[in-house]
Amino acid sequence: MKLVSLNCWCGHEFETLTSFIEEQSRDTDVFCLQEMVDAKQDFSDIDDRSNLMTEIGNRLPAFDGFFHPMIDGMLADGTLVDHELPLGQAMFIRRGIAHGDVKDRFVYRTYNQIIEGDISSIPRNVQYVTLTGLDRPLNILNFHGLWWNSYKDDNEHRLEQSRKILDLLSGLKGEVVLTGDFNLKPETKSLALFEGRLRNLIKEFGVTDTRTSLYKKPIRHADYILVSENVKAKSFEVPDLPISDHRPMILEFSL
Repeated sequence: MKLVSLNCWCGHEFETLTSFIEEQSRDTDVFCLQEMVDAKQDFSDIDDRSNLMTEIGNRLPAFDGFFHPMIDGMLADGTLVDHELPLGQAMFIRRGIAHGDVKDRFVYRTYNQIIEGDISSIPRNVQYVTLTGLDRPLNILNFHGLWWNSYKDDNEHRLEQSRKILDLLSGLKGEVVLTGDFNLKPETKSLALFEGRLRNLIKEFGVTDTRTSLYKKPIRHADYILVSENVKAKSFEVPDLPISDHRPMILEFSL
């Protein structure tokens, strides 16, 4: 199987982003995308691509798309807007792959529970699905971890966020792929909680940078893929492509 994970930066690099997704769609089975917007119309007064979910879906005719918002009416940078502007996670699953319902669970605050002007208050959910048509069940989880004043260190909220995801995992049977923009440094306890159960492919493959040249800040880790023991990585790439301020993570694997 092949999985592509990417923080889409709300479509700020729309043309290169969609070209990349179309190219990858030839042999990808599942896309896990963060910072997706699903307003179903264009708003000329904002920089975010407000119709991004539909526009990407139109370029993936062989896939079924699933969207789970965290907030509505706020940009990813915390700016409130006078529009319906759902922001959250999306999965696109190749049609014909058997799976259960695509669900989500909030692991920080609750839907739309935000404080005006405070980006750190944006709620966080994890989107998940179980693929059922394989030798054994495979659970894929798509996650965008909380942002906290530009820091990617531990705090009580991030630790609790990790524990809530592990609690979700404890109720799922089968193998696991947990992916997304965690907003964490590699040495954090929040990440180590996952590593107690899952293999960190960013560490395993020696990846030292998950941000592109479009990102100017010095901390270069944010994105991770963690897998259970029986997920065998055939290849894992994190190429520096100008499609977002995050690099895509491209994993080919077997069970």
